[in-house]
Amino acid sequence: MTGQLTELMRDRADALDAPAFDFYGLVREGDRRVRRRRAALAGGLGALAVAAGLVAPLVVDGTDGRGALDPDLATAFGAPSPAYAVGSLVTVDGHRFDVGRPVHAFVQTSAGVVFSDAAGNVWAAAGPDPVVVGRVNPDGPRLVADGPRAAWVEPGDTPVFAVLNQDTGQVVRDPLGNVPSMATTSGGVDPAVVYAIDGTSVYVRDHAGAQVWDVATGKSRPLSANADSGTIVDVQAGQIVYVTRRDGSPPVQRLGTTLDNGVDLGVWKAEDLSPSGHYLMAEPRADVFRVLDTQTTHWMPTPEVDYDFFLGYAWLDRDHYAAVGASRPYASRPVDILTCTASTGACAVTAEGVGTLADGFTIPIGRDIGD
Repeated sequence: MTGQLTELMRDRADALDAPAFDFYGLVREGDRRVRRRRAALAGGLGALAVAAGLVAPLVVDGTDGRGALDPDLATAFGAPSPAYAVGSLVTVDGHRFDVGRPVHAFVQTSAGVVFSDAAGNVWAAAGPDPVVVGRVNPDGPRLVADGPRAAWVEPGDTPVFAVLNQDTGQVVRDPLGNVPSMATTSGGVDPAVVYAIDGTSVYVRDHAGAQVWDVATGKSRPLSANADSGTIVDVQAGQIVYVTRRDGSPPVQRLGTTLDNGVDLGVWKAEDLSPSGHYLMAEPRADVFRVLDTQTTHWMPTPEVDYDFFLGYAWLDRDHYAAVGASRPYASRPVDILTCTASTGACAVTAEGVGTLADGFTIPIGRDIGD
C-alpha cells in the first residue's frame, strides 16, 4: 500500500468547516510540517548504506529483526484484521500491546507492524518487544507494506532503500540510482521515494526516475524518467495506479501495467487497490469516498454509514476494508474503526470511540498524521 490516503484525508478535512480543521490536524502530511532536524539523522543505521548496486540482506542487531512473535496475534496479523494505534498502544482485532514508545507512522504487514518513532527510528513488532530495523527522516516519514514486507527510505549522504521481510527478519538495502544530496521527504528536491510494494517488486523513485526493484533477484528496471514523488499511487497484482500531469492541466488518474499505457479512471482522486486489483478506493469528487470496480469502472454501493467524516484506509481482503468514521465535535469526540464490504456497501463498527488526535490516535497508512 502506498499510504497516499494521508493526502486524501487532508484534502477532505480542508473542505470541512470549523472545528473540523482543528481535529483533522491528524491529516497534515508529515512532509509539510517544519520540525527541528535531529542530529541523529546522520548516524545510526544510516551508516549501513551499501555500495551502489549491491543488495545486502541484513540481520539487525544480532536479532532476527521481527520483534517478539506473539502467537495470540499471529492470526490477527495474517487475516488481516483492522489495526490502529493510540500513543504506544497498538490494537489489532481487539488484541492490544504496548510497543513502549509513541507510534508516529506505521504500516501493518502479514506478520506484525512496522513503525517509526519521533526520532525517525524504524521498529518492527509482533507484540510488546519491538526491535530497531532502520531509520527514516522524522520530518516526513513514509512507510509502505504488502504481505510480509515493509519498505522505507533511509537518510544519509546518499539515500538508501530498505525492505524488511517480517516473516524472516531480513532487511535488504540498496541505493539503486540514488546520488548524494537527494531529498528523503516527498516534498523535497529530487526525492528518493518508495511508492509501493507488490509481492517482491518494490516501486521506487531514484535519481533516474521511477524504477521497479525485485528484492528477490536484486535486479531493477526503469519505468519512467519523468516520475515525481506522486506519480505512482499504488500497485497490486501487476496493475499500477498512477498520475499523469501535462501542461498545467488537472492530473489524470490512470490504471495500467506500465506508466505509458492504461485507462483514465475518471476519478477525482485515486487511492489504494484491493489485493487482487479488482477494487480501488477513490473519490468520484472532492469529499466523497467510494469504491470503484476497476474492471467495469462502475462505482460500488455507497457505504452504509452515518458520519460527518468517513474514509476507508486499508484493504483486509479482496472485498473488505477498514475505515475510520468521525462525528462532530471532532476535537473531543473519539473516532470509530469500521469494517466494510466493498461489493455491498455494508459496514459494521469494529472498535467504538478508540481515541482522538490528542490521545495519539493513528492508523496504518505509513505517514505521521499528528502535529
